[in-house]
Amino acid sequence: MLENINSKIFNFLFLFFISLSIIFYSPSFFEILENDSLSYINNESNRFALYPSLIDFFETNFNYVIIFQVIFLALSIVFLVQVLSEFVFNKFLRLFFFLIILLNFYYTSFSKSILTEAVYFSFINFSIGLFLIRNRIQNSLFTNFFIGFFIGGVMAIKPEGFLITLCLSIIYIIKQKENLKRIIFVISLCILPFTENMIFYNLHNERNTVLDKSIIGKIFILSGNYENKIEIEKDYNFIEIVSEKSRPVNAYLKNISNPFLKFNLKSDYEVVGQYQLSEILGEKNMFIKIEKEKIDILKNLLISSPFDFISLCISNYLAMWMPGGKQIFFEEYQKDNPSPPYLNLLEKSSGKIMNVNKKILLTVMIFFFIMLIINILITLCSLYELFKTKFSNNFDLNIIMILINLHLLVVSTINIASPRYLMPFFPVIILIIFIRFNKIFKY
Repeated sequence: MLENINSKIFNFLFLFFISLSIIFYSPSFFEILENDSLSYINNESNRFALYPSLIDFFETNFNYVIIFQVIFLALSIVFLVQVLSEFVFNKFLRLFFFLIILLNFYYTSFSKSILTEAVYFSFINFSIGLFLIRNRIQNSLFTNFFIGFFIGGVMAIKPEGFLITLCLSIIYIIKQKENLKRIIFVISLCILPFTENMIFYNLHNERNTVLDKSIIGKIFILSGNYENKIEIEKDYNFIEIVSEKSRPVNAYLKNISNPFLKFNLKSDYEVVGQYQLSEILGEKNMFIKIEKEKIDILKNLLISSPFDFISLCISNYLAMWMPGGKQIFFEEYQKDNPSPPYLNLLEKSSGKIMNVNKKILLTVMIFFFIMLIINILITLCSLYELFKTKFSNNFDLNIIMILINLHLLVVSTINIASPRYLMPFFPVIILIIFIRFNKIFKY
């Protein structure tokens, strides 16, 4: 037994050092400081305070922050390999899983930039990993504490983690039969969210949100197809003004038959609306008026064109799974077609990203498209199995898969399409695919 424990410790440390080496020396898609980085460094009120506190802890030494992020992410990835070993005994499959995660350089690149993503990824990996194996390991107070701590961390580090934390917490509390362990779980669950809240309100009077920008982006895209089917006196002029500017965008997108290009461009144009509508309108006063009435304007657009909104949400969801669509196809498409509207603003919205060979991008895009199809199939199976008691041994896997897709749909509804929002769940989705296939083929 002692030899077995020593072997597990050796394997864990060996994989950990491999992870560190690959992450540190692999190419990075991002600069150390990205556009969003300053809002964390300056601890702005539209950001949660936990990550800025981490930056302050290291006295704004970005190299130390990055070292911490790489170590934390590497530990969480190796931990997921250990989680997989509880379900899959084939060592080659576990090694394959390990390499798939680490060779996704886009995923690991976040750990080498001053962004909250790498810490968020790590909390996701630890919390979902512990949730999946909680019945396979010693159910001690110590274990309960860490499950609660990491699940709470998901919500404390980024606001979109709230749904994950809420659902996992409810399920855990319901299925945990011992009251003492429930209490330990709840206490540890609250540590990081309460800490974040205290730090935040020590620095700010109220929270701001980036949701305002998201609403403006939705208005810009949806108004392009607007028809005054119902009488809306109050906001009609505002909608017409924005509609006049966004109709060329919708007309251009409508003529694109390639979904990989179309969905990515649609999302990019939504970003143009979010951050550059004032420039498009050319009238700052008009933009200020639209900003003040944005909730009512969006509400009226949803009443007028609900199916356009649903189409936008589905487009955003699918575009998350189609990375590189614009980089691969856009240049070629422009050669034989009219110039896209607001091209200079569109180029601004994309930001800086490392140039990658188109053949590599195409391979990656095909991989993610296959992954999307498998994800949809497994999610449908999970929905079916959830209501069948004979598949109760898959309950946790089913819940996680449904929860991930629900989360992605919510993000698609309130934000834009970006692989950045899919990446937190990339290892977990691959993990569940491996576990599912292992059960089918009995490796």
